[in-house]
Amino acid sequence: MFIKIVKTIKNGIKIKKIYFLNKVFFFEYIGKRVDKKEIFFGLIKTLRAKYHIPQIKILKLMNIPIIKSFRKDFIEKIYFFNILFKTKDHRYDFLNKYKKYILPEDKNIFILCGHHGESYLISAFLIETLLKKYKNTKFLCYSTCHKKMFELFWDGILPEIQILPNFKVPRADTEFEFEGKKVVKIYPSDSGLDKHIFNKFIELLDILPSEVTKKDLVYKNGELDEINKKINSLNLNLDNFIFIAPEADSFGEMDDDFWINITQKLNELGYDIYINSIKPKKWMEKYEHTLLSHKEVVSLAKLSCGIITVRSGFSEILSYLDKPMFVLYKNLYTSNNELMDKTIKSLSIKGYPFVHSDLIFEYNCHKIDDNMLIGNIVDKISKL
Repeated sequence: MFIKIVKTIKNGIKIKKIYFLNKVFFFEYIGKRVDKKEIFFGLIKTLRAKYHIPQIKILKLMNIPIIKSFRKDFIEKIYFFNILFKTKDHRYDFLNKYKKYILPEDKNIFILCGHHGESYLISAFLIETLLKKYKNTKFLCYSTCHKKMFELFWDGILPEIQILPNFKVPRADTEFEFEGKKVVKIYPSDSGLDKHIFNKFIELLDILPSEVTKKDLVYKNGELDEINKKINSLNLNLDNFIFIAPEADSFGEMDDDFWINITQKLNELGYDIYINSIKPKKWMEKYEHTLLSHKEVVSLAKLSCGIITVRSGFSEILSYLDKPMFVLYKNLYTSNNELMDKTIKSLSIKGYPFVHSDLIFEYNCHKIDDNMLIGNIVDKISKL
């Protein structure tokens, strides 16, 4: 065979190789922080450091850098053979691209760049204060999940939520003016490590801690009966089960062997298992993992004896339920222990409002092996 294509995916890292006459003709590496390509047996190479500051792109020919691009915030400098030949200002690229979705009456624009987390924090704790402070508000986002988060907790008239096609996180200031409108970019990666992400969040929105309120889950007429009917139809002992959320977009996921071993031990303790998954795997087949809506899955988790979850935006929502919760931090993008500790502290579930800290157990999975971690969690659950 003259041509062979090999693809692998592990821990969110995608690698693709195309062999020609048993030599690598094309190589592609798509990681969470760096993308690389090699073409024509390595003759042409590209590198993109996605979250490095400044953002870097390099094109090499025969291992010699031809074009380099360095971008910090919204200013991009492009070099040709190490000579600066162009500077671009990307300050308003995002809003110019989606200008048709912004109406003259929209005075306050909030760009939701994350997944579940930011929408949850606004709808569960900040929506009333936010709408009082900012009139004629519009939210720009990329997914229907944002609207569903608002519907979980907000029983009033929803603010305008515009889902944008081909959304990419804007490289712009966190807060700026655009044609007389106030624009706020809400993005977790901009929070830094000096304060907890929620404190940064309310500072950005100019909301005082005393103005943060906890809203209840909202059920429309007859909705709760329908949800309970769906939950009762599951193959699950609702009086004695553990809720597991093994998937994340922002952080890393645990290996399958971890989940296989911990669910087996929980079974031995007499617990049923529910797996919340949108990408089912073979190991999940012996457990209940019926796909549920946002409101159904939160209502189900509320009935559980405990929750085991990787750190994610969804884990923030689960913390609302006041259940014993075991939060796993993986792939913190650094091998520096001090930096890992700071990262976890700045993102700790215990730092969110109205959370019962004594029910939250957080683990840096880089500092404890899987067997010890499983033993610790199972021991705590056995004493619930």
